[in-house]
This record gives sequence, structure tokens and C-alpha cells, in this order.
Amino acid sequence: MTDGGGRAIVYEAQLSTFIGMLRLAKTDGGLLYADFDAGERTTASMLRFLRRRFSASPELKRKLAAFRLEAEALERYAAGDPKALTAVPLDLSGTPFMRSVWEAMRAIPFGETRSYKAVAAAIGAPKAVRAVARAVHDNPVLLFVPCHRVVGSSGALVGYRAGLEIKAALLEHERRALERGRRAADRPGASLDQDRPEVSYGPGDPDPPA
Repeated sequence: MTDGGGRAIVYEAQLSTFIGMLRLAKTDGGLLYADFDAGERTTASMLRFLRRRFSASPELKRKLAAFRLEAEALERYAAGDPKALTAVPLDLSGTPFMRSVWEAMRAIPFGETRSYKAVAAAIGAPKAVRAVARAVHDNPVLLFVPCHRVVGSSGALVGYRAGLEIKAALLEHERRALERGRRAADRPGASLDQDRPEVSYGPGDPDPPA
């Protein structure tokens, strides 16, 4: 969608998740930016990204109701649903190589990790490990394209834009969710929704989803 002057319309919002505040931006085509909010750093990063993405500066609109699907997916992810985030449409733009890396990351199962070398092999470019690392770094949609599941060849946590503490927390959350799922499978009537963390909305957002 564009405004009367031909500029793209981009909606933005903040969602407060169990792991921290998340800054999101989307078009009618899907989510195009997600990062854990570090205040001015994240704002500047998002604006730089949008300037690169669009030939003319887009019209930014704060519209929380536009993020109902993302909010629901984040709540299900927080509850341990391994498929929750894959249902969110994305509006990604990048080279064919970058997009192949991002798709390979989306294929990494919930609660598992892959090395940069393994991702390179998965896209049929086993010698392009450095280029893969760059594409992982340039992932514009943290969490929904799960670059937190990509680790060093030794298994060490490396290279996460939002910080290694958040990366470790996300992997630990997924590990525990899988463990709860295994326990629940052994106990009839148990629910993964027990102690379910909630998603809330950022300050100044006037229209939370109904």
C-alpha cells in the first residue's frame, strides 16, 4: 500500500514479550523488520533499514492493531508452540543468496541449533561460510527468522545483534519448552499453557488488538 504521494506505508509497533521489548515494522505484505528494542539504537537501525529497503522514505504509521497476528504468534511461542512463528507472513527483500540463508534458518527446528557451516551446506554452498555469516547478520526479522539458532562450529554462542544474553535466553526457552512437551506427553491432561508468559504492548500504543 502507498499513500497519495506514492510512498510505501509501513506500520510500526512495540510489543513487550517475555524476553524483552520487540520493535516491529510491516507492510500489507507481511513483517519486514523485528528487533529487540534497545531504544535509540534500534530506532536508528530500523530507519536505516527502511531507507535502504524503499527508494523513497516510507510513511510510518504506529498502528498496533495491525500486529494482531504477530502478537498472537508471540504468545504461542512463549507458551512453547514450536510452529507459532512460522505462520507469520514475511515481506523480505534481499539477494537470492541472502533469502536462501534466511529460508534455511527458518527450517532449523525449534529447540535445535545449526552451525554456520551446516547452514552453508544446507543451501548447497559449503565453501561460502563467511557469506552465510554475513547473511545471518543481515537478517532483518529477528526471532521470526530464527538466527538465534545459528551457532559457532564448536557450539559456542556467537554473533547475535540483540546480544548473546538474549540469544542464550531464547535457546534456553526453547529447550525448556521441548522438555515440558515431553513431560506433558507422559502426563494425560497436562497443558503447555501452564505458566504461559503473556505479550503486552509498548508505551504510547493507543489501539491494542481486540
